[in-house]
Amino acid sequence: MLCADNDLIGLPLPHGKQLKSSAFADDTGAITALTPTSVRALTTQIEHFERYAGAKLNWHKSVALVPDMNAAGLFTGMRVQRITGSTVYLGIVMPDALSNGTQNEAVTHKAINRMASCAKRPQAEVFGRALLANTAASSMLWYAGAVSMPSQQAQLNYQTNLVKFVWKNDPLAPTTVHRVAWRKLIQPRAAGGLGLLDPSNQIRALHLRTIFWLILEDDAAPWKVLTLQTMAEAMRLHPADVMTALLQPSLLGNLKRGALWTPTLTLWRKLSPLRLRPPASREQILQQPLFDNPMILDAEGRPFPWMRTKGAFGRAWVTTGIGRVADIWDESTGDWKDDSLMIDALRGQTDKLGRLRHIQRAIPEEWTKMLRMGLQYRGEWAILRSNTSQGSDSPPVFFQLKAKVGSQWLLADAWHPMGPMLPTNRHIIGPMQRKPKHDGWIPVDAIRPVAVLRDKTRTSAPVYRAFHPACRSLS
Repeated sequence: MLCADNDLIGLPLPHGKQLKSSAFADDTGAITALTPTSVRALTTQIEHFERYAGAKLNWHKSVALVPDMNAAGLFTGMRVQRITGSTVYLGIVMPDALSNGTQNEAVTHKAINRMASCAKRPQAEVFGRALLANTAASSMLWYAGAVSMPSQQAQLNYQTNLVKFVWKNDPLAPTTVHRVAWRKLIQPRAAGGLGLLDPSNQIRALHLRTIFWLILEDDAAPWKVLTLQTMAEAMRLHPADVMTALLQPSLLGNLKRGALWTPTLTLWRKLSPLRLRPPASREQILQQPLFDNPMILDAEGRPFPWMRTKGAFGRAWVTTGIGRVADIWDESTGDWKDDSLMIDALRGQTDKLGRLRHIQRAIPEEWTKMLRMGLQYRGEWAILRSNTSQGSDSPPVFFQLKAKVGSQWLLADAWHPMGPMLPTNRHIIGPMQRKPKHDGWIPVDAIRPVAVLRDKTRTSAPVYRAFHPACRSLS
């Protein structure tokens, strides 16, 4: 209802889209421009909902967050406060919980009291208290922990209370003897530990999970668009460069103090969970970063640094849009991009051509050979350029390339999608089935490469799922 109302003006997004609402189980949020027409459209839609759904919105419990109180008159019957003030949404105190750990620190005190309450009940053994600590106490931290990072001291204090509860059945005991090292207590019982969940590790994992979700999310998802913009502020980069910085954590060395995503990005930079693998295809070569890449080395055998090293120019280059092999390689000519184009792209940088030549010479020779050959034919996946699922009721035929015959033809096996798209990702088609009757020769210039994923949840025979070619082709 809200999204379809043209009078309701939401938050502008790229490509003419708008974000107007976010509905959850307990709370519902709506975004509107501070104009009488837009606000009235919002209230009208809610009145329609009340009439036909038989529900009633408690306006006096609703909160309107505005940039300044001059707009308070638009929200009659509601509590109005500045957007910088604290408010609770889905149990999270905003914006405090998002920028500091105060909310989760308050929850740790509740968890300690919960352990103290458990200690008053009939005596439990050590393993029983470990189970109570995980399920009755520490579990209280996970919800707010996904967005609220408590201070190091608060985490250490809670860990101490956990140890006291396990060994003395009293989390508030003045002293205790650490009979077993903490790193042993958090090991699984099968490995000789107690199976205690480490709150610090759990909270870190929850924060890092958000970044993994962001990397894997569809680029058009509204929450990803907004997150990239707020992350760019913390990184002091353009939003278009945020994904590059996430994949290369060494770029995160100049984070803005007190910014929304600074605590999470600091943790991401420290752990650096992603590792580069040698590329196995042409597309993987094009996506290889030029800097801090152990496979692209200078004359002294060292990677070109992003920053914080004498003569480093990686961060300066990435702000101009140059950070991957694809940014300096011309697909149409099968060679390096023209010097004039690169000089124009690197406007404002020093020693442009000299540094460019150093990087070009550092690219492994086998990579450039593969790029000049086009596809690394054996094992690659492709579809006919004229055969996509966009605007068609039938999905395309996918070809797994086997060999090149002469200079103009390819030998390929045909596959056809049989099942629906995955419910968790509307861009992944699956699974595919062999179609031998469509096997044969296809012209080299009639195909384009696509991404096909192997479903590793199946262990019997290989199961392949294609990434929707109409949504994000790799050509």
